[in-house]
Amino acid sequence: MSSDAAHQPTVPLPELFPGSGDAGSAGVPDGQQPARKKSRWGRRLTIVLVVLALLLGIGAVIAEFTLRQTVPEVMESAARKQLSLSADHEVEATVGGTSVLWQTLTGGYRDVTLRVPDAPLGDLRGEISLRAYRVPLNPTTGPLTAATGSVTLTPEQLQPLLSSATVGLAGEVSLEDGEMQIKSSIPLFGAQVPLELGVTLAASPEGNVLITPSRAKAGGLEITSEQLSEGPAQMLAPLLEPREVCILDRLPVGLTLTDIDITSSGKAVASFAADPKIVLDAAMREKGTCGK
Repeated sequence: MSSDAAHQPTVPLPELFPGSGDAGSAGVPDGQQPARKKSRWGRRLTIVLVVLALLLGIGAVIAEFTLRQTVPEVMESAARKQLSLSADHEVEATVGGTSVLWQTLTGGYRDVTLRVPDAPLGDLRGEISLRAYRVPLNPTTGPLTAATGSVTLTPEQLQPLLSSATVGLAGEVSLEDGEMQIKSSIPLFGAQVPLELGVTLAASPEGNVLITPSRAKAGGLEITSEQLSEGPAQMLAPLLEPREVCILDRLPVGLTLTDIDITSSGKAVASFAADPKIVLDAAMREKGTCGK
């Protein structure tokens, strides 16, 4: 070997593993390691938020389901108390709207319906249906925004009104062709003559029942208004006079009769408007009075 070759400078070998030296970060671009740490924390935070959202969603579903069960039960219990019904009397309450939980959080229920079959109404009994809008969580803290109701009566349940409607005439009652039809008999010339009487029902401005006879048939013959002015048919004249029957003493002061409809199924549906303060004011739930 020549002396020149022995004195050549030593050239270092290239690093096979960059970054494994003392510097630790050799070969790694500046700022990349902190970015990786931030990325890990971001992923962890996202996972935590997703888990929390899932837990909140599950909790909301459970709360909604629970309120859907408990809120109607509370309303049904309150209705039984207001109407003095037994604990086992059927009452059905329904809360409308997309979320009972949201309605509870906002302080009131926007659409509540209540159905009470065979409810007592003085000497009448019928099915009560009520619909209220914006019912407060505690009804004693504020009035309803609006409320309407109806009472459905069968011919049998209308019997107590029959005496007032027909001047004491009793008989078989049916509801068809938009009117109340009564089949009975009256004494005429010493014999009982079959009588059929048809009357329409409506609401007066005062909230009473307007009864207007529409037709009469005695012994199978139609009785005309001309016949009522002379001859034996005169005795039927009182039966064919329109009259107003007061029902204010059978209803709470806060309810006003607005309409009466005879359905095709043979029932009478009486519609009512409710004073918004009927739940708030006990005086509105007291029975009214008839007479001057």
